[in-house]
Amino acid sequence: MPAAAPDALERLIAAVLEATGAPPQAARIVAESLVLANLKGVDSHGIIRLPQYVDEIETGLTRPDAEPTSQLHGAIALVSGHRGFGQIAARAASRHACALAGELGVGLAMLSGVRHVGRLGEYVERAAASGFVAIAFCNTGPAGGRVVPFGGAEPLLGTNPIAYAFPGGLVADFSSAAASEGRVRAARQAGSAIPEGWIVDAGGAPSTDPGDLYSGGALLPAGGQRGTALALLAELLGGALAGAGTASTGDEPGNGLVVVAIDPRALGPPSALGERVERVLVALRAVRPAPGHDRVLAPGDLEAETETRRRVEGIPVPDGTWSAILAVAARYGVDTARTLRASPGA
Repeated sequence: MPAAAPDALERLIAAVLEATGAPPQAARIVAESLVLANLKGVDSHGIIRLPQYVDEIETGLTRPDAEPTSQLHGAIALVSGHRGFGQIAARAASRHACALAGELGVGLAMLSGVRHVGRLGEYVERAAASGFVAIAFCNTGPAGGRVVPFGGAEPLLGTNPIAYAFPGGLVADFSSAAASEGRVRAARQAGSAIPEGWIVDAGGAPSTDPGDLYSGGALLPAGGQRGTALALLAELLGGALAGAGTASTGDEPGNGLVVVAIDPRALGPPSALGERVERVLVALRAVRPAPGHDRVLAPGDLEAETETRRRVEGIPVPDGTWSAILAVAARYGVDTARTLRASPGA
């Protein structure tokens, strides 16, 4: 299909979620989060997830009207999602971490009880926009994992992403696996091959067919043993410490999330940190590019450029993704054409 306008996609996603029983504000927040992922170019965590979310609502894994609750213990906030939307609970966790950091210099929030928080970078990005340095760790399912540990022949760990952000626009968000499951899913829906080094098939052989992941295959860790070490860190923080459960021991954790916020104002003028960070980024981007590369990019550069372009040109939606969304919308009686045509705020 042609590229779609971001606001039109938000209306459609929100309309479908409302039809499943989500309160209007909750539906709007989730739709906004999914479309923002697409705007950033992280299509694996964007609107492709709508059918998954609807399936989880229909099977009772997600309660669309649930709201998160929290308990404070010193510099730590314990947030329970009560099986509600992960985006709403994760935003609450990020806010708690920042509020505690503003009071104490450092704040930490731990979230359990949600299925999927979406793009992890969103929550550290929000914290950085409020002036905080933020780091997030997230463990994932399914039970038994999707990623083989370094040297192993069978999956054990989740894709377990890590993200961080500094005020001024530096945002990094990456899977501890060679690729997120969502990127493989997006390639399968687009009918595309995937790069070598992402997955192995059911026999343990390297594969570029995304379908092999869903036929007994597994993802590979990023950077060998280093990816496994990072995945284990996220597994223990989000699963064991936050209490979401660990895929490696057969639990179905959903997403266990830990957000750490640091208030640089506790250490001096915020401008001083901004200047130091900017000097580092200028030096990074000034490095002579290697053959085959036009330039050196800092984390977040590509996402920012993609967002600028897609806000103007629209979001490309593969036919497979669009067909799945239309099917869900039709199932709930949502008039897709009318919703897409409606003026913002209508």
